[in-house]
Amino acid sequence: MSQSTRSFHIFSLALLLTAAGAVSACSEAGRSPAAPRAALATASDTSNSSAPEGVGTSHGTITEPAAYNGTICNLVFPGTPSRTSETFAIWNFGHAILDVPFDTPRPDLYGIVPGTMHQEPGHPTFDHDHIVSHAPGDPGYDGTWDVWVVLPGPHFNPATYQAPRTLDAMFTLIGSGVLAGPLGLAAAGFGTDLVIHAPLVCR
Repeated sequence: MSQSTRSFHIFSLALLLTAAGAVSACSEAGRSPAAPRAALATASDTSNSSAPEGVGTSHGTITEPAAYNGTICNLVFPGTPSRTSETFAIWNFGHAILDVPFDTPRPDLYGIVPGTMHQEPGHPTFDHDHIVSHAPGDPGYDGTWDVWVVLPGPHFNPATYQAPRTLDAMFTLIGSGVLAGPLGLAAAGFGTDLVIHAPLVCR
């Protein structure tokens, strides 16, 4: 394992452990883990210096699966070939990251760790699922999202875990302690709040 790859694994593990600790602290402080109004952020880094070569530097428009009411759709991240594209952790977000206020009435995008929808070979700590609150045709949908993260809760068991594909299922798992959150990386001490523009395509 190269030094850069080893450093990347240490960073990703520390990120997840710190976020999990913040979820626990928020729950112990009496904040409802099912209320998606805590802060969330991005580890936006246009240099992508900690990512292994070839990871998060794909050419062309990137898509990622996202569940909406049990249907698997795709988020589209425009601008990924651009030299001015931005990255989040190891992923090329193109021009999707917006400099606008966070935690507004706009639709929500939840990143759930662990997951199987998006897997990066060699980087299992970043495997995740997406669930979105809106789709094209819904009032308020415009392809812009407040982004939240959901992590394993105190009752998480990988042997029995059934990944949610709807908001109701996700919040049921949060309520039972299988998952925890929603939480933002800003609350965990990383980056700033994350709002992105990534249109959802459902066929």
